[in-house]
Amino acid sequence: MRPLADEIRPQTLDEVAGQKHLLGEGALLRRLIESGAEANLIFYGPSGTGKTTIANIIAHRTKKTLYHLNATTASLQDVKAVISDVDTMLAPNGVLLYLDEIQYLNKKQQQNLLEFIENGSITLIASTTENPYFYVYNAVLSRCTVFEFKPVEPPEVQRAVERAFRVCAEEYPGLTVEDGVAEHISFSCGGDVRKALNAVEMLVLSAVSSSEVPVATLQAAKEVSQRSSNRYDRDGDVHYDLLSALQKSIRGSDENAALHYLARLLDSGDLISPCRRILVCASEDIGLAYPMAVVVVKTCIDAAMQLGLPEARIPLAEAVILLCTAPKSNSANVAIDAALADDAAAVFEPAAAEALCPAAVSEDLAFVSDVFAAFAEFPAAVAEEAALLALDDAFVSDDFAASFEAAASRAEVAASDAFVVAVDAEVAADCCDAAAFVSDVFAALALVAAALFEDSAAAALFDASVAFVDAVPALEDAD
Repeated sequence: MRPLADEIRPQTLDEVAGQKHLLGEGALLRRLIESGAEANLIFYGPSGTGKTTIANIIAHRTKKTLYHLNATTASLQDVKAVISDVDTMLAPNGVLLYLDEIQYLNKKQQQNLLEFIENGSITLIASTTENPYFYVYNAVLSRCTVFEFKPVEPPEVQRAVERAFRVCAEEYPGLTVEDGVAEHISFSCGGDVRKALNAVEMLVLSAVSSSEVPVATLQAAKEVSQRSSNRYDRDGDVHYDLLSALQKSIRGSDENAALHYLARLLDSGDLISPCRRILVCASEDIGLAYPMAVVVVKTCIDAAMQLGLPEARIPLAEAVILLCTAPKSNSANVAIDAALADDAAAVFEPAAAEALCPAAVSEDLAFVSDVFAAFAEFPAAVAEEAALLALDDAFVSDDFAASFEAAASRAEVAASDAFVVAVDAEVAADCCDAAAFVSDVFAALALVAAALFEDSAAAALFDASVAFVDAVPALEDAD
């Protein structure tokens, strides 16, 4: 069996409870939906305020294929599976992705949607109960329009509750509802229509099971609703909204409202925040009108911290009532803020000074001028001294330059002398080469003469040998 909240979910914009700032005649979101325009949207607000309902109404008006993902259970593969159907027969006209609780998608999962959001293949409708400017990736946020949903007012909730009872009466003939039941449920749901419808369903089921003639009694409605569903998030907007409402109620001397917001804060288990805010009020809002308020409130807070909850509610209630009924003065707060914002020049503004004494103003201005002139002369003297030092440095630089120039001249002369020596050496080398050539020529001639002499000596030696041979017989005969 489907839950009653889903069974009677509105199908048209006129059936939606609350959100008149978005769905009233001429409202931007209503005109956008009725025109059939496709836009990337982010619905931001508490649960049970119609975000999913309106997303479903938009989905029914588009021809795109609807995909519904809940970010609490969706993975990267789920996102990729949706993207994979883009430009296929499964989604010929594109994809309408309804992403519930988008704040639970990590940065990488959200980045995978960017390309397809930009080219229009995917139309994104996302919902979140957290501030999207803190939890949604900036690149995705810049491509979407954010609409804030507010808690539904009790009269609007009552409309939905009465409609739920009529639907239940059709299913359970004979069902009767006591006077005040719908009103009680509407006020006890804290602006959450889904919670109110769940209370109706539980009330009807309990009445049907307990009697043959089902009657939804006011007592049973109080038991089903248990207590007012106070919205509270320790780190979210509601936390600071309650603290702000507490202080404004004290400032406005409305002890009943102040006690209401104090009770909501204490009911959530938060003791530190209201204690701090009450102590601030004693100085900021009561101030010098009743200086002892700080002492009394500090004593009540110390007692509350020592007692702890639930007994801490008593001294804190005393402190709140005291502050609400006490006279109010923010003179000390205004004075210190003015002192912090003030500067020395503001004290000597010409208009204020003229109102006191024109002569004094002139004298003060002259004195100030002298002071400024003295301050101006000092940098001038410093600048002059710096200029003299710079001039001395310039002279030193000139001396260094002259020294370098003389050294360069000497180096140039030495280089010229070396060039002359090199030329002389080259000439001497040429002479040596010539002499060596002449020596080679004479050596060649000497070699030729020696060869000739050697040949002549060989011939003479040969002749001498022949003569010796011829003389041998004569010698033998002589013997």
